[in-house]
Amino acid sequence: MSARILALGGVTAPLLFAAVVVVAGRIRPGYSHRAQFISELGATGTPMAGLMNYVGFIPTGVMLLAFAASTRRLAPGDVRASAGTLLLCLFAGAVGVAGVVRCDVGCPVATGSWPNLLHGLGSAVAFSCAIVALELFGRALRDRAGWERWGRYSAIAARVALLTALPLTLSLISREWTGLWQRLLLASLFIWFFATGWRLFRRSRSGPGRDI
Repeated sequence: MSARILALGGVTAPLLFAAVVVVAGRIRPGYSHRAQFISELGATGTPMAGLMNYVGFIPTGVMLLAFAASTRRLAPGDVRASAGTLLLCLFAGAVGVAGVVRCDVGCPVATGSWPNLLHGLGSAVAFSCAIVALELFGRALRDRAGWERWGRYSAIAARVALLTALPLTLSLISREWTGLWQRLLLASLFIWFFATGWRLFRRSRSGPGRDI
């Protein structure tokens, strides 16, 4: 499969995931996008968990993994970019696994079943991987001709994601604005995935040894 097709995973994954979250949240009684985790839509034993997990998390993870593979061409030979690609692969894998290793009802922090604890830990590690990946791409692309502005954008996106991750962490006790901060964090990442995937799709060449 060509790098151009793989790059489309970054375009389609955010659109699919956002649509599933909106639909699942709308048809689940009493669900609050402002206060509740997205994972609560796929929690064990909850209504519409199948929709969130099998149409949302798992397919999104697969598409993001394809996109992550395409980013190896952003800055070939650059160690920072290679590390960024690896971290994006870890993030994508964690998104897919989240549809299999599900949290308990309410997604409690530091308590509950072992899948719940693993789900929470995996989410924290996944977000950290994605933020660091964007920072690494930012540093690598600033040194590549024609991609300097994209490098600056990547670095800004990483910092925006970090700034939303901090209040998200602080909200875990009160759980009043947790959903909002999580969605803002995901938005900062997904917008970068979408924009980068589209640019790679438009500029990639399928032939070996060809530059993007």
